[in-house]
Amino acid sequence: MPVRHLLCAVARTRRSGGNHHLVTDRPRRWTALTTALILVAGAASASVVTSGAAHAASTPISNFTKTGTDLSNGSTADASTGNQGSAHSGDTVKWALSYRNKTGSDASVSINDPITGAQTYVPNSLELPPGFTGSVSGNTVTANGTAQSGTTAAASPNFTAAAVSFSTPGGDGYSVEGFGDSIYTVFHHNATDTVVFCATLTNQVCAGWPGFSSYVSPTAGTPLGTGPLSGFSSAYVNGSFISNGRLYWPVEQNGTPNVFGIQCLDLTTRLSCGYNQIGTTTQPGWGLSGDGIAAADGNYYYYDSNGFMQCVSPTGTSCGAFNVGGAVTASNGTQEVGTYGRYVFATFLGATGTTDNLGCFDTATH
Repeated sequence: MPVRHLLCAVARTRRSGGNHHLVTDRPRRWTALTTALILVAGAASASVVTSGAAHAASTPISNFTKTGTDLSNGSTADASTGNQGSAHSGDTVKWALSYRNKTGSDASVSINDPITGAQTYVPNSLELPPGFTGSVSGNTVTANGTAQSGTTAAASPNFTAAAVSFSTPGGDGYSVEGFGDSIYTVFHHNATDTVVFCATLTNQVCAGWPGFSSYVSPTAGTPLGTGPLSGFSSAYVNGSFISNGRLYWPVEQNGTPNVFGIQCLDLTTRLSCGYNQIGTTTQPGWGLSGDGIAAADGNYYYYDSNGFMQCVSPTGTSCGAFNVGGAVTASNGTQEVGTYGRYVFATFLGATGTTDNLGCFDTATH
């Protein structure tokens, strides 16, 4: 689940050291929790650095990391990679703490994180996931709650809402993800300027969006709804997912060969986080299908029309391809995928379009 941090102003160097402890253990699945806050930088130009404490907070039962985004220049810092960002005096930086429960059951979690360096907390900018309470006292951010178990929660923070109806002008989606107080979907087999949809839980246009539906350039750093259309189309069975505040979805470009990959939008900055090519197929038609549900290993699996199960990491990069269909090649991209814990099932027609097939892939043994 995400416990989001606050907005702060930055001055000098921002060093973040987080500490966390698991209060109660219960059964085994994965949940990521994210808290966000905003700080403002003071003083001269600053290097936004995340400390080794956040790096080291990875144990057999949990992961804890921290990212920061300068809302003025888009620069980012990431404790998991050691990447340093840059900020200047007066810039606003959004920090996000991410905690993943790997115990397999719900767990009571307490997170305390200091606001260090010459940064100032922006009042009322602390965002918390459902089921968590938190506060900012002096220079310490505190969040407490239950990190639920669940194979998909690592990608899409849980949220609750009364029964509501949404219209989706511009297309129709295959899967829906929730993040913060908004819902997202990516319209399938769509190559227009309305491929990505966002609405608040009160069915309003999301803040900073030009409308309910927009498009995303495959060039990293390009603002939402700007730049030329890419020529990519979203996949036909296009399960999308959210991980660490970013929306990912499969896209493809028909040709010889048929090229496919994963595109990305940062939901905080509303900037494209680029495109990663995953592979190619020789079969014409829609080449890639997936449900956007994380398997037990935390990765996402998509079945391509040459019979390979494509592994996609939570950062939208390839983590391998595995021949599941053997000599069988799916017909015209009409395959369906279902993820259940460590197992991923794929149904597809054979190359002639007359034989139904069912494949099963064990993510633990490959």
